[in-house]
Amino acid sequence: MKKLAIFGDSFAELFSAPGVDIMQMIGPGKDTSQVDNRKKFRDSYLREMPTWYRLLGQDLEYDTVHTFGRGGTDITWSYLQFLKYHQEYDTIIFVATHAMRHTHIQDRHENSPGEHGPGSFYDSKFQRTNFMQGIPLNCASIEQCEQWLARYKREQPQNFEVQNLLKTYILYHTHVYNNYPYRDKLIWASLCQQMINIRPDIKMINAFKFGFDDHNINIPKGKLQELYEAENMIMKGDKFMATGLTKSDARIGHLTTDTHHILNRLMKPWLNSNDTWFDFDLETVVKEIENFRIDEKRYDSSEHKDLLDWAKYCNIHWGHDFSVLPLKENKV
Repeated sequence: MKKLAIFGDSFAELFSAPGVDIMQMIGPGKDTSQVDNRKKFRDSYLREMPTWYRLLGQDLEYDTVHTFGRGGTDITWSYLQFLKYHQEYDTIIFVATHAMRHTHIQDRHENSPGEHGPGSFYDSKFQRTNFMQGIPLNCASIEQCEQWLARYKREQPQNFEVQNLLKTYILYHTHVYNNYPYRDKLIWASLCQQMINIRPDIKMINAFKFGFDDHNINIPKGKLQELYEAENMIMKGDKFMATGLTKSDARIGHLTTDTHHILNRLMKPWLNSNDTWFDFDLETVVKEIENFRIDEKRYDSSEHKDLLDWAKYCNIHWGHDFSVLPLKENKV
């Protein structure tokens, strides 16, 4: 039994925001349960929206492919998942997130019904059973902390502990990391090196466009973020910074299906090499992406009248018998 595990942040996620939102909308039918309808949608969605790691598992004939990726989490959160589970797998790929992120490991937000429980995205063959229990409390950026703070003030006005924590991290990101980033970067790089020491055959991907070269630790600059930014410019141009995609961004792991196929192609020889860190010619890949002519309607759900229309356009099915539940709009 060949087993592949992926650890990391949203670049190793299993779904996108529009997928979660539709999952929350799908209810029971006359002859079908809500769980069965959600499973049909989930499985169709994952077939139509492949990712580089699922393609790797398919092409290299892995019996099991599990991703432990969770958006917004920091390096310590993924490091702890690695320590807990890596011995169960033959091949490990670790996607190293941004050094500035802080995740509070034992603290959780409320569960989203579209993400957790029977028939959810985390209840699939690409996730280890019972791996994800709740949403980690992440402090990844000023913007994210401000969004969560606004939500807690609105929904849990008496929860001053979390509100004060988020306020503190807004100050931290404003005054500490932006001016004194070295400590966070050193911790980030040291954890990456520690995993290489523990598991010499590990394969590492730096997701963000900074590297580290100090104390005999050499980590090349990451390029996944730059692929994401290149796709943004191809799809939206200068309009992207003004509008963003966020909740309407249907790209799993921030990348289009064509780019996932490119990464799969580039990663196969890398997995068989002695190179620990993944690298590629960014300019060549971006030119290849430009030649694909990205279909905006596939990757931006706001181009459609509603989410169900977007899913139909993408050939994602959920069965003929289901009810539509009211969608709770989350601000985060």
